[in-house]
Amino acid sequence: IPSAYLGCIGKKQFPISFCRWLQENDFKYLIKHFGIDQLTSRDNTSFEARADGFSDRPVESPEYRELKAKVTSLEGRLGRALVALRKHDKNLQSHRLERARLRHKLEKMIERLRKHVDALRAGKTVNAQHLNEELAALKRALGKHHRQAKSLTERGKKLIETVAAIETELFPLERDLCDAVRKQSRCHLLITGDYRLLDPRKKSLFDALRVTASNMFRNLADRFRAIYNDHRDDHALLRLLSHCPGTFEVRNAQVHIGLWLPGRHPRYRQRAINTLLRELSEEISREAPMPLRLQLLTGQLQL
Repeated sequence: IPSAYLGCIGKKQFPISFCRWLQENDFKYLIKHFGIDQLTSRDNTSFEARADGFSDRPVESPEYRELKAKVTSLEGRLGRALVALRKHDKNLQSHRLERARLRHKLEKMIERLRKHVDALRAGKTVNAQHLNEELAALKRALGKHHRQAKSLTERGKKLIETVAAIETELFPLERDLCDAVRKQSRCHLLITGDYRLLDPRKKSLFDALRVTASNMFRNLADRFRAIYNDHRDDHALLRLLSHCPGTFEVRNAQVHIGLWLPGRHPRYRQRAINTLLRELSEEISREAPMPLRLQLLTGQLQL
């Protein structure tokens, strides 16, 4: 178990939900630095060989599922076409009302023209300028109305043809859907489909090693944090130290391991690292058959 979880569980006075951010950050850390989400092995076995470990249940057959998807798609298209046809009928009704209004206006215009003609025949003077303007505007409105009528008629025919074509395609599919076998054995489908299952044993082992390595690094980070006393970059510095190259030498019945930290670092960092290495050397030497000395190398690395 990662140390973050142990620390979170140890706080009995707080619910586990309050430590969720800590758990999520721990998973992110395991993914980024230890590859907890990586596929370790592609070993697999056939489902038929492990079918006894699964409980069977009826599921929709592939034929029924495919027909159902086609029917659902056609029903969606049919619904959209019917909605468009309904909107077209509303627009057509509005167009008819507009035509009746223009017809009524045209009849009044004809009546006014007749009065003007009668006045001219009687030898009276008539000012027809405003009448000509109204007549031109009415003519433009009638032309626009005629074009709209033609467009609505063509669109209505296309929508009716579309609905008829979808229904023609939908009826045989609905009949086939009623005749198709709906439920089949799930295990039988997986066996006949030659499905494969990943073998998780290697990944389980490597995940255990990854979590163990993470806990080891966290324990070391807790010790270094107390020594370094700078929470801004102590984690990054320790990770850099754990990846740095070094030298190995047996001298004077003692194992000397030198770690070369890349870059230039201030003295307080070097002192903190040397303190950590000295403590680790003392602990390891008490259990090792030969004394061990860990030290930080500076300058150019000589290999």
